[in-house]
Amino acid sequence: KHGCIVALAALSLAMNGPAAELPKGSRHLNSKNAAWTLSTDDTELTLAVSSNTISLTCLRNPAQKWNWLPAPSQVPMPGVQTGKNYQTLNWEFREASEAWTNGHQVTLRFTCADPALELKSVWRAQTGPGPVENGMTIENKSGAEVTFGPGISAARVDLVAEGAVTLHRADKTAAGQGKVHQDVIGPNAKFSTGTSIIPLIILGVGSTHGAYLGFEWELGGFNVSSQADPLRMTASVHPITENVTRARGEVFLIPNVYYGTYQGDIDDGSNRFKRWFWNHKIPRSLYDNKNEPWVEVCIQEIGGKGNTSITGSTPQDAYGRLAAIGAECVKMDFWDGSGKCWYNQRDWMFRPEIWPNGFDFAAKAHEAGLKASLYMGGTYNDCDLATIAGRDAELAAVLTRY
Repeated sequence: KHGCIVALAALSLAMNGPAAELPKGSRHLNSKNAAWTLSTDDTELTLAVSSNTISLTCLRNPAQKWNWLPAPSQVPMPGVQTGKNYQTLNWEFREASEAWTNGHQVTLRFTCADPALELKSVWRAQTGPGPVENGMTIENKSGAEVTFGPGISAARVDLVAEGAVTLHRADKTAAGQGKVHQDVIGPNAKFSTGTSIIPLIILGVGSTHGAYLGFEWELGGFNVSSQADPLRMTASVHPITENVTRARGEVFLIPNVYYGTYQGDIDDGSNRFKRWFWNHKIPRSLYDNKNEPWVEVCIQEIGGKGNTSITGSTPQDAYGRLAAIGAECVKMDFWDGSGKCWYNQRDWMFRPEIWPNGFDFAAKAHEAGLKASLYMGGTYNDCDLATIAGRDAELAAVLTRY
């Protein structure tokens, strides 16, 4: 009784006239009621469209065969922010397309008349281990700006387990001081995470199997709650932490969500998730270059006038000593020997009085056969990277300098 719902057989092709030409390996499906199953080696997810909503009807590991969703669980459809109020919208399902050029991908298109918006919900399953991934975009087709806010949930699932569940999540590491939180979910329990927690939660049933949710953004968090029966739980994803406004023609991206299951213990599940992340998410330079990541050393630890005072007068042999120990990349921390930083007034511009020959840090590193990197972090004008404005300000500063 915990098996997946079989995909509906009849798919109408007569809605809204002829379909636009799709890439090779794709097909266009128009129907008011349709279902699809996407599978990786670890996760089988079935989604359905009915009455202008998306529902998940199956989430299971193909080997374990335990369906965490014995009843349909609706995927939240985003609303907009009107002043201080969150406003739900009337979405209408228009069409679906299916492709196999980059894994198995199903794209569902919805429109809203007031305000005029177009939503695309893209579901993808890659070959090999790992989760099924969902991303949503909303294009503003109205004549005015549209604001999206924290009321948006990127995912919400009603889960059922057959044994006691342990909720696992971990702090973001600060200077090597991380912490893993593990709680057995009891009756009427409530757990919430924020921006200090890595955006991944794992629900483990002993060493037998489990499920997990993750999302592609470092802000926001999860809510997990149980009913009087602790084996019945609801988990939701809330990655939007502030209002974001989009003008006509602009697109709002809701961070991608990962839906995953695994067989075995938490190590089995997390290692298979990491394999998927390595295969599909790690930057290609790191993935393709067998020499990366570089062996990096902070130059303050060895060279110059002391561990916090690397300046333009630091001799070339300080860089040579780092190269001699096998380092491949030398990092300039933010100290420059003046008691301030290598940049001036927190604007990422070097201080000429500290670097009389120009900011020759990289030139000296390269002469020693080293790569060079700069520590920047959330340091541009003390911007707050937990905000959209802070993130955009620091990103703009990087782009104007490199």
